[in-house]
Amino acid sequence: MDREEVLALLRESIDREGGIAAWARRHAVSEQYTRDVVARRRPPGPGILKSLGLQRDAATYSEVQAHG
Repeated sequence: MDREEVLALLRESIDREGGIAAWARRHAVSEQYTRDVVARRRPPGPGILKSLGLQRDAATYSEVQAHG
């Protein structure tokens, strides 16, 4: 999964939550940081990735596999 796909997932999640402010509060991530990621000023970091069920690999993003 590339960065654009991660951003698409983030936007979908934000839309379901009712906006960036609501999403950021629910996931305990800074609203400004979330806005910066959506605007492509910063890459998605651990807090956003975890909220989306993703983790960062060397050059891409992948889903976190559930144990058990």
